[in-house]
Amino acid sequence: MEKQFGPTPVYWFCILNSFKYKWRAGYKAGNDYDPDQAKAKLYIDYAKKICAKYPNEYTIGKYD
Repeated sequence: MEKQFGPTPVYWFCILNSFKYKWRAGYKAGNDYDPDQAKAKLYIDYAKKICAKYPNEYTIGKYD
């Protein structure tokens, strides 16, 4: 995705998906709390990789 769309859209995709999984953790029918938290962590970890590649452009801050 990053090659196709660039780092900015992918960064925000990761941040927003992480938020979604944290927000709904344990509330969506058929989904348990822990798997949703694990998915949120995967997205934040990828956003951190983008931050590491472009340290002057991106930060995680309050989204972590």
